[in-house]
Amino acid sequence: MKRYIIILTFAMLAGAFFQSCSDYFNPVPGENYDIDWPVPSVNLENIDSLSVDAEYTFTGENLDKVFRAFFGTDEAEIIDTLAREMTIKTPRLFNKSSLMVTNYYEFSFESKEQVVPKYLPVEIDKWPASFKFKESITLEGTNVDQIESLIIGSAKVPVNGRLIEDPTYGKITIPLLDANVDSTLTKVLLKAVALDGAVLEAADSSAVRQ
Repeated sequence: MKRYIIILTFAMLAGAFFQSCSDYFNPVPGENYDIDWPVPSVNLENIDSLSVDAEYTFTGENLDKVFRAFFGTDEAEIIDTLAREMTIKTPRLFNKSSLMVTNYYEFSFESKEQVVPKYLPVEIDKWPASFKFKESITLEGTNVDQIESLIIGSAKVPVNGRLIEDPTYGKITIPLLDANVDSTLTKVLLKAVALDGAVLEAADSSAVRQ
């Protein structure tokens, strides 16, 4: 009986020791530990708009462990982080949204301020001489990922620049599978509406081939 009590006592002490070690090496944020967990914060006061695809330096607190930054659902590139300073490169495409940053301790900060993106100007150097219904149209130029929609006659086709494959952003292929284009037309005028509101027109009407 005495031996059983000794073994039981030893097992309880060993269990308490291993639990203590586990809590020390695998602490849970938010519980009562002596560690002062760094929670990041970014100062966006007096900032209401930012250019896309541009570098910006922000001040704040506990920024040296930040490794991800988002405007809405679009991720920015982290260039450099210091304790009170962070440099990022904004995404080429993002909607009006707040800035959210996350550090390695899984603590996050989301700004109260909503940032409006300033989009890049679009130029189109090459329009298609012809295209087929229910297939696709390819446009070539500058910053073509910044196109919001394509107008074919009276039909409007949304453009998703996030899907562009050209790393120079000089060429984009727009699928027409769901485009409601009048297939009886033999010629239509093509227009592109940029995200900054500019409207670009093809020099000549484009032939439509079935």
